[in-house]
Amino acid sequence: MRETFEGNHPGAAGQKIPGPDGGPMDSVRKPSFNHPADNRSRVEEALPEGGEAASSGALAGAAGAGERETSSNIFLGILKRATYASTGTIASRVATAITGILIARAVGPGPFGVYVSVFALVTVAVAFTETGLTYGLVREGARTPRLLPILLGNVLAVKSVLGILLLTGAYFLMPFFIPPSPDAGVMHVSELIFLPLAMASFANLCSDTVIAALHVEGKQKVVSYFNIARGLLFLAGTVAIMAARGGIEAFAWYQGILYLTSLIAMFFTLLSVVSISLDLSRIGRQVKDSFVFGISILLYIIYTETPILMLSRYSPEEDVGHFAVAFRFIYLALLAGTTAANQAFLPTLFGLFKAHSGKFRQVCSSMQSLFLPAGMVIGLGMYVSAESLIILLQGEQYRPAVEIMRTLCWIVVFSYGTLPVDVALTAGDRMFVKNLMQFFVTLIMVTVGFFMIKSNGVVGISYAMLLVNFCNFLFFVLYAYKNEMYGFTSSIRMLVPAALTITAGLAVIQILPQHNFISIFLFLLASLAIWSRALLRFAHYARSNASS
Repeated sequence: MRETFEGNHPGAAGQKIPGPDGGPMDSVRKPSFNHPADNRSRVEEALPEGGEAASSGALAGAAGAGERETSSNIFLGILKRATYASTGTIASRVATAITGILIARAVGPGPFGVYVSVFALVTVAVAFTETGLTYGLVREGARTPRLLPILLGNVLAVKSVLGILLLTGAYFLMPFFIPPSPDAGVMHVSELIFLPLAMASFANLCSDTVIAALHVEGKQKVVSYFNIARGLLFLAGTVAIMAARGGIEAFAWYQGILYLTSLIAMFFTLLSVVSISLDLSRIGRQVKDSFVFGISILLYIIYTETPILMLSRYSPEEDVGHFAVAFRFIYLALLAGTTAANQAFLPTLFGLFKAHSGKFRQVCSSMQSLFLPAGMVIGLGMYVSAESLIILLQGEQYRPAVEIMRTLCWIVVFSYGTLPVDVALTAGDRMFVKNLMQFFVTLIMVTVGFFMIKSNGVVGISYAMLLVNFCNFLFFVLYAYKNEMYGFTSSIRMLVPAALTITAGLAVIQILPQHNFISIFLFLLASLAIWSRALLRFAHYARSNASS
């Protein structure tokens, strides 16, 4: 589900690449598009600080110049950039997630379920505009800066026209996915909030392209400031509407107007950095070169948004609201990993794959040794604290969401385990295989989800999502290992601490009451003790390689 749903998806390496934040590159001088030497200078200057503008070409140049950097140096450098890159994105999405919590608490499960359903519908609609053009913009714009104005203009034109057409079609399909409610209080809510939420979705659609162009130009700080400001304004406005006892329509209209205003401000900022032009004759080639990425994004959005649309079709609005509240916490738990993977690791690995395949495999293996334990601790931490989070933050009216959240928590474990392989497949030119796997996963979601929701309702769809994420993890990891894209050695060493972490989580939840946060603090302390040896080993490995 998008961030409240706005923005990135957990796989959008498998999801969406355009999203905030690389390294601090405002000091990089803008190249003259007519002089190759200037473009080379831009790469050389960008390399020490990082950022998407320096991603492919910078690492390829560094590898060709000599073997001065070890895989450990590269990995630690990426981590440094990932920390900076995540700041704006995480701050914005945390503010947006808190906003969603407040909205859900203010309006109740029924209206909130309709709100989430409508946003899921417009999200799927605009997903069909994503033919991979934004991926292509980042890749080709970084490699050939002089083409950026044309790439940018073409992408904005195509996505804007398709977005308007698809959102219009979604309006007429809305009664099929969101049937009129027998509750007179929410019967016409879907029609009243469609337009503002469609505005918000359309603004997100165009913002992705603008953000990608700003990244290519090294304006990561600007993107961070915009995202933080929008998130905080969304939160502040929501609090004001709550104080005025506004309904769900007021929240939806405020979101739509705010997102559209933010897009306009970001667009004019972009014009001060890069010009925009059109070359319609290039559109066909752009789509052809990047369509394989678009298929991946589209498949991911379909199998992540399908549960909401299926619940909207076959279950009461309250069930949709309970599921949405539980999934928001899961989405928040995935935030740090997806942001680091898509905004820091992926652009770097694009260049590293062809420049030095050995380092590529070692960095991917190091990612797995970091991401898998992180997913284990975060997922089980969410399991332990599920009741506290739901009851204290959302209220007793959302108690049914506790069981849903505890089922979905295991998705965090599998998702963090999948992210390094997902990134490796994307950067390693294995998009056909990745799309084929995602197609089967989508098929499983649609078929198994239909039968599960008919027999078990909202809990059934939660188990279907868990099955899909497990299949994703299994397919990706086995394929990547077979093709020597990363190694299992470090993963095998984590089997014992992983088992101890699961045991600690189950022990804490059995011994302590679940209505406070003491349990989560004890679990995190136990996890730190369990994983300390592995962390120290990794730090020693990184330090020794860096010194050599």
